Amino acid sequence: MTPPAPSLPGAEHHFVDVDGLRMHVAQAGAGEPLVMLHGWPQHWYEFRHLIPALSAGYRVICPDLRGFGRSQAPPSGYEKAQLVRDVLGLLDALDVGRFRLVGHDWGTILGFMLCLEAPDRVRAYLALGGAHLWPALDLRATWAFRRFWYQLAIATPGLGPRLVSDPRFVRLLYRVWAARHDAWTDADLEALTAQFAEPARARAPRTGP
Repeated sequence: MTPPAPSLPGAEHHFVDVDGLRMHVAQAGAGEPLVMLHGWPQHWYEFRHLIPALSAGYRVICPDLRGFGRSQAPPSGYEKAQLVRDVLGLLDALDVGRFRLVGHDWGTILGFMLCLEAPDRVRAYLALGGAHLWPALDLRATWAFRRFWYQLAIATPGLGPRLVSDPRFVRLLYRVWAARHDAWTDADLEALTAQFAEPARARAPRTGP
C-alpha cells in the first residue's frame, strides 16, 4: 500500500528504482540542484513551506527516505550507510552531479555522511535541528538528552511499532516539538502521520539513523 501524496502546487512526483528499492521523490523548479533530506517522523512534505520559494532559483529535490512517505518500506536496509547509498543512487538516476544539500533531524546525520562519502559532489551543506557527528564533550549538555526519550520508546521491541502506528502518539510529538501551538494544521498532521498506518512503515523508523 502506497499512501497518497499530499498536494503542493508546482511539485512533481516521481518513482525511481534504486538497486531494487522503489523511491519516491518530489521535485520542483529548475536550475542548480538542491537536495533536501527529511527527518523523523516526516517525509518530503515537511519542506512544503520552503519548496515554493526555493524552487524559484533551484531544482529542489526532496526524496522520501527508505521506509518513509511513498518510498518502499522493505524489512531491512535501514543502516545509515545504506540510506546514504540510496540517496546517491537516486541522484545518479536523476542525472544529478554536484548539488547543494539540506538535512533536517535524522537527515542531518545522513547529510554529514554524504559530505564525507561524496565530497566532490556536495557544493554546500546546511544542517538543521540535528546532531553533529563529532559533538563537543560538555557535561553541562547532558540535560539536553531528555529530549530524546521518544527514541528509546520507538526502539523498544513490541512497544515501538505500536506507538508509531498510533496517530495520537505521533501527533503528540508534533505538538510538543512545535514552537507555536498553531504550527501544524490538522491537514498537515494527517499528511505526515498517515504513512505509519502501514505496519511496514511503523517498523521502519525503529532501525533508522
